[in-house]
Amino acid sequence: IPTAKLRRIKLGNPFAVGNKHKTNFGHVYSAGGIPCRIEHGNVNTQLVWSIPPESLEYDPTLIICFEGLLETLHPYSFAAKQCVRELLTAKGAEEKVIPILGRLIPHLKNALTCDNPDTFVEAMNVVEMLSDLVGEHLNQYLHFFLRSINRRLIWLRTTIVFYIFRIKACKTKVTYFRN
Repeated sequence: IPTAKLRRIKLGNPFAVGNKHKTNFGHVYSAGGIPCRIEHGNVNTQLVWSIPPESLEYDPTLIICFEGLLETLHPYSFAAKQCVRELLTAKGAEEKVIPILGRLIPHLKNALTCDNPDTFVEAMNVVEMLSDLVGEHLNQYLHFFLRSINRRLIWLRTTIVFYIFRIKACKTKVTYFRN
């Protein structure tokens, strides 16, 4: 991920005493419970795993990472999103994800209902990755996603319509004053 994308994310203070995290992911990651670290390069930022993702137990690692999709402070936000991506694309992920799919869904639903637009977009990307990975096993959980996505689209549509009317009203005022 280019480092420039990370500049717009708020930074968490890793040295603060009694650091309050939005989810359990922040606590677990800070304590070293996720076997990865962030490597900052000149241009790109990436995760470096101390244990290859293929050999990790996905229960509870992936579940905690899914919970971390709600994190909004760097480095927790970046680490959670990148962990989910890399664990879902690892070799043999399908066999490890299917048994815990029901435990991942509530955290993904929470990310889809979050007010933060970046979190919603990332959650949609994860839904797409899950769909590609587990296929028809995801069908029984679709009603959770469709409700959340529909609510977001209704909100988005009404917001866009509101702004279009405001723009038209401003243009009408401008043409009124020009005449």
